[in-house]
Amino acid sequence: MRKPPKSGRKPAWMIEVNAYYQARAMERQYGMYPNQFSDMLKAQGGACAICGKPQDKQTGKGLVVDHDHATGNVRGLLCNACNGGLGQFKDSTDLLMTATRYLWEAGT
Repeated sequence: MRKPPKSGRKPAWMIEVNAYYQARAMERQYGMYPNQFSDMLKAQGGACAICGKPQDKQTGKGLVVDHDHATGNVRGLLCNACNGGLGQFKDSTDLLMTATRYLWEAGT
């Protein structure tokens, strides 16, 4: 029996199931509900709190919940690049300031 050709689009039921599990994961990991994510997204102008990259309006992808690893407190919504950057600097303001000073002194 042949499989139907892929259209590149997920069926509506699959989108709903994925949204349900994403909402439960966000609640479990961050104690945050989808409406709180939406409120935070709106307060940030629909974009990354650091670089301003907007969330993709069609897919809803592009921003992740940033949190303090020591306390678990949610800080804001970031794009993957900015979230990864903070992780590379171990969320250290001292390291980030040193890196900023380095870039200023290098004339970049």
